[in-house]
This record gives sequence, structure tokens and C-alpha cells, in this order.
Amino acid sequence: CQIKRAGKPFTIKDADLRIGSIEELCYFLQYNLPLVDLSFFSASLLDWIEGELEAPRLARDLHRILTEIPDPQLPDLIMPVMREAGWLTVEEERAMRAELRAIDAQPVAARLKQKADAYVTYRKYVKAIQLYDMILKLKQTEKLGHSFSGMVWHNKGVAHARLFQLEEAVLCMRKAYDQLRTMQSLRGLLFCVYMSEGEDAFRKTAGELGVDPVRREALAGEIRGLQIAEQPENIGETLEGWVKEYRRETEI
Repeated sequence: CQIKRAGKPFTIKDADLRIGSIEELCYFLQYNLPLVDLSFFSASLLDWIEGELEAPRLARDLHRILTEIPDPQLPDLIMPVMREAGWLTVEEERAMRAELRAIDAQPVAARLKQKADAYVTYRKYVKAIQLYDMILKLKQTEKLGHSFSGMVWHNKGVAHARLFQLEEAVLCMRKAYDQLRTMQSLRGLLFCVYMSEGEDAFRKTAGELGVDPVRREALAGEIRGLQIAEQPENIGETLEGWVKEYRRETEI
């Protein structure tokens, strides 16, 4: 570490992730740009940088940028953090600035989808679903075409499936398949139908969609394999862990 580690970690709420050094902060910023906006640089983060990392100059610089610059941009806030840690090479900084410009140039719906997809990665499924719903209501989404809206429906279905909201997942996957007609969307739909309605419904749906018998049986075998799980030795501890995990994943 270039500067001291924090005595108390800082929690990045959007990812439910605790960090304890400026290097960990830099790593998160570099690889999670869809989750980073001006609000990421909150008063609590600046206080943590000043107090726990003992980097008052950096905290003051970030505060000045946020309060004194009329229209601060993300690079204005991210790059001072990176330089404090000596995190990026010149080429890496140039590439990161280009990535930020590319994100900023995207339509609002596309940026929101990237953020929602990042929520899914961090298993914040309720937040992801809320964003996908917002995207689907935007007029801009229609202009981006069936491929874009189909992927929004597909990823929304994935989030519902991860929460075991299987009826909702099937509805989303049907909409996704109607718009995408890809093997990925077909697979997602059939998996959700099997898990929600059983093998008979799976076979019926596969037949209606013209899935050949060989592929159908391969998919059925895959799904049956996913359902086979070894029973844990300590049921009580396992259930408690599942409850905690579910609460974390459904936290707003």
C-alpha cells in the first residue's frame, strides 16, 4: 500500500463491498465504472479518506472539485484518487479516460443497463430489477431496437430467477425470446419454464418452439443436474446463511 490501510473499512453500498485501502478503492473504480457517478464521492467517503486513510489533502481536493467547480466530471474526481495511489500508468489513464468518454456518450438507457447488469454481478437483484423496469419504460429504449430491449428483458429474467421469482422470470424470458430469437434466450426461457412449471411444461414449450429432441434432452439433463445438491451437514447453520444471503440480495 502507498498509504496506510484504514482502521475501519468503508462499505460501498451498491456492491455490498468493504474496502480497507486506497488501492482497493482504485481497483473498484477502475473495474466498476457503471456503478460510479458523482454521488459515489459522498461526504462519508471523503470523511473516510481523510480520517481512516489519513489523506486530508486528497479529501480536500475532492471536496473542492465537488463544491467549487460548476460542472464537475467523473474524471475530475477519479483521477486524483488514482494518482494518490500511483495506480495507473500513463497508458492506463488514457484508456480509462477514453472508457469514461465512451460511457458518457451512450444513451441514458444504455448507461442504465450497464448499471443494472453490474448490480446483477454483485447480486443486488432488487436494485437491478428496478433499473430494468425503468429502462423498459423509457421511449429511448424502443429506438435502440429489439436486440437491446430483448437483452433487458433477458437480464431482468435472470435477476428474478436468482430470487426464485420464477413466474416473473418465465414472463421476462418469453419476452426476451420473442425479441432476440437467440440460443441464449431460448435456453433461458426453457430453464425458467422447467424450474417454474416442471419437466412436462418444459417439454411442451420446447416442442412448441421447435427444439429438436437431441438438444431438448441435453437441456433437460443439464437442468436435472443443477437440481441435485448434496445435503449440508449442519442444516441450521446452512439455513441461517441462506437467510442472510437472501436478505443481502433483496436489500434496497
